[in-house]
Amino acid sequence: FEHNEDYLQDTGIMIKTLVAFATNQSKYKTVGRVPLESFHTSWEKAKSGLRFAINFLKSNVLIENLTLLSSPFLLIPIAYYAVRKKEKLSEEECNKLLLWFYAAHMKGHYSYGSSEGFLDADLSIINRTENIDELLAVLKSHIKDFDVTAEELTGKNRRSPYFSMLFFIAKQKKVKDWFTGIGVSEKLTGRSHALQFHHIFPKSLLRDLGYGRRELNDIANLAFINGKTNRSISNKSPEVYLKGIVEKQGPSALKDQLISLDESEWKLSVYNNFLIQRRNLLVNAINTHLKQLM
Repeated sequence: FEHNEDYLQDTGIMIKTLVAFATNQSKYKTVGRVPLESFHTSWEKAKSGLRFAINFLKSNVLIENLTLLSSPFLLIPIAYYAVRKKEKLSEEECNKLLLWFYAAHMKGHYSYGSSEGFLDADLSIINRTENIDELLAVLKSHIKDFDVTAEELTGKNRRSPYFSMLFFIAKQKKVKDWFTGIGVSEKLTGRSHALQFHHIFPKSLLRDLGYGRRELNDIANLAFINGKTNRSISNKSPEVYLKGIVEKQGPSALKDQLISLDESEWKLSVYNNFLIQRRNLLVNAINTHLKQLM
């Protein structure tokens, strides 16, 4: 599992996946009834399924760091389904599985309540029907809707799965750093190019105006750039540095980061309005991305 060994071990997801393949559910209570020989077979299936799930997300979502997942449980249904289908998925199946992953990740399908209960229900559906449509239907009944609203993003910070969803989209859209032209990634070499989450409106300037932590760390105030660029911008006002970025890199540099080209929105005096407008752009980007898979 190369670079993912620590994550898989720390989360215990390899054992949980083994249990899923051995018993068709996730709880440990029935493990004692499984014959040893069945365990060996299930272990090989679990390893194969996990490899598929990780590679599926790496190649389609461009995930390089599994800690971005809202729950390690997200790997299990993908692994389980892939093995049931002998790792032969049509384009339609891949798209539906991606839709399931994105929605389950963002909306915290396994992040609250009875996570094992939800996982067991998902495994049962795959075991009985091998039908992703049913898996999506059950997910929708849990999270209410696949679409994201501005209200859901309000007040969320970089630890939110909505933010990692925006990062997935940015990578797939080949968003680049504003100064270097290097594509954003969590795996770049060297401190200068390390990914950082840039506050479009600097925190120090917002604090001086009386804004609290929740407002200044809102994901609508965050962009993806590298460390050197972030330090170079420092605490400059956006109405100063954004204009320079457009002049040097062109308007697409801001458009790709879902930042309005309307200079009147770059003023500190209209920060709240900036958050509202950009949040709408973020929501539209997420929902457009999901609709392409439907």
